Amino acid sequence: MLPDRDMLSDLSTHLDLDRFTLRNPTRRREVTLSSLRGYFSAPAALEKAISDTGDAVVYEVEVVEPKEQAPNILAYGVTRVFPGRVGNECYMTKGHFHADPTCTEIYLALAGRGGLLQMTRDGRSFFQEMRAGDAVYVRGDMAHRLVNTGDDAFVTWAVYPVGAGHDYSTIAERGFSSLVVGDESGAHLAPNPRWA
Repeated sequence: MLPDRDMLSDLSTHLDLDRFTLRNPTRRREVTLSSLRGYFSAPAALEKAISDTGDAVVYEVEVVEPKEQAPNILAYGVTRVFPGRVGNECYMTKGHFHADPTCTEIYLALAGRGGLLQMTRDGRSFFQEMRAGDAVYVRGDMAHRLVNTGDDAFVTWAVYPVGAGHDYSTIAERGFSSLVVGDESGAHLAPNPRWA
């Protein structure tokens, strides 16, 4: 039996490939520097960045999440991480584990330069660089966070099961074991002092 037209209209949209926006997202969120207190490793540098930028938007998310919460139903969306640093730490998303560790996710880079920082529950982390056209498969048991390492917005498209859930609290408590920092030689991983 085919789904009815109303159900399909809830799941369909248009991605503007010039502005990287969705026509009819079910949810849209802007995340500013001040809402990332506790995520960046240098609190004094974060407060200075908030003051200097007027509490800049670090990233925006637009998603289409179907009302039905069955495990086999997919959600998708666009994330734009803007360029910038707090101290030498690159702008990033909060990052999360999936509440259901069997649910995987796929990210496709649409524009800019950045990557995906991933971490196991016991703290082994790695950074996968991404440019437009690169896709990354994220295992359901890996924490993951987008990081902008370039000079323009880093934009990605993600697809994940609606039932994956988002465990932000684990990352809020300790962060990732590694930070993505930038300097004149480029972006690289550094140990996160909070993790120890």
